[in-house]
Amino acid sequence: MLFVRAGQTIFLYPNEADSRRAYAKIIAEEIPVAYVDQWSRPAELDFSTHADATTIGCISGVINDIPNQSCSFIASYGQLITVIHAQVFEDRWLTMAQFRHLLERVDAKMEAIREPQGEATPTPAP
Repeated sequence: MLFVRAGQTIFLYPNEADSRRAYAKIIAEEIPVAYVDQWSRPAELDFSTHADATTIGCISGVINDIPNQSCSFIASYGQLITVIHAQVFEDRWLTMAQFRHLLERVDAKMEAIREPQGEATPTPAP
């Protein structure tokens, strides 16, 4: 049995300064400096985003003798940071073109939920 692994985590920080510090830390955890030369950014994932900063990296692997790439997308949108992980395959399950489409959709959604500059979202009443 084989499955496609893809997931998203969203972090919300109290301010953009905390978000910027966290972004640097998350990148160091996701794509360790000691192994950065083993990670690549496939040309298929070069697209314009709404993010303040993005880091994309993929590392080659094999699952059940099937070559794949384990890809990470880290993006900052003001106080928000999103991290997306996925197993990407050349010609089945989740392809690089499909992964790019997923990232483009997530980018649009993250931009839509970004808090306007200088305006805090009110806390809901209990």
